[in-house]
Amino acid sequence: MKIQTLKFMIFSASIVLSSIVFIVVGSEIIVQLAMIILGVSDKNLIPEDAGIGMITVYGLIPEVIFGSITGWYIADWLCNKIWNY
Repeated sequence: MKIQTLKFMIFSASIVLSSIVFIVVGSEIIVQLAMIILGVSDKNLIPEDAGIGMITVYGLIPEVIFGSITGWYIADWLCNKIWNY
């Protein structure tokens, strides 16, 4: 029972942390690309009607999916390293 609880905690933490990393990095990439396309040098200078908010929201779905998949594989690898010598 303890091993299952530890595996659950490892998988949960790995998936959540990996998703957060993917969201932060992906959002920053989207903002940097918008800055390059619009020709501005500061994030605060991006106009409100540029649609960057909508692009960031639509970019959120693949970021969460890829983060979850990556987190699952990292947790699976880690559990195999710990309990299968």
